[in-house]
Amino acid sequence: MRYQCISAHKDTYPVQVMCQSLGVSRSGYYAYERAPMSQSKKEDMALLDQIIESHKQSRKTYGSPRVTSDIRDLGKCVGKNRIARLMREHGIKAKKIKKYKHTTQSNHNRPLAPDLVRQQFSCDGPDKIWASDITYIKTVQGWLYLCIFMDLFS
Repeated sequence: MRYQCISAHKDTYPVQVMCQSLGVSRSGYYAYERAPMSQSKKEDMALLDQIIESHKQSRKTYGSPRVTSDIRDLGKCVGKNRIARLMREHGIKAKKIKKYKHTTQSNHNRPLAPDLVRQQFSCDGPDKIWASDITYIKTVQGWLYLCIFMDLFS
């Protein structure tokens, strides 16, 4: 993990300074750089491509259990923990679907206001028929309420 950090930042900071700061030897870092990629690392990279493809095809809604199922359906023998680890390491997360919040309660026993307009939305002069509506807008600070009044003549 330390060597990976040094590799990621070697263009920004001197290798010697990072090795001293992280408590590793420079020779150890350079040996890590020269070492060929392990077989399991190569397999992880190939598997990661399949994970990304499965995740993309699900419109980014699949988490590790469903991605694992998709990859197993392709004939690969993989464990759920390996898929979960690779997804976590590469920041692949499922989108959370927010549930619809009902703001109107129509099932009540309170009296209803009479419909005086009766779907006739035109009138012959100003200030005869006014209409209004209310809506709720969710913001970071909480719910805002927006109420509109409109003269149907204009």
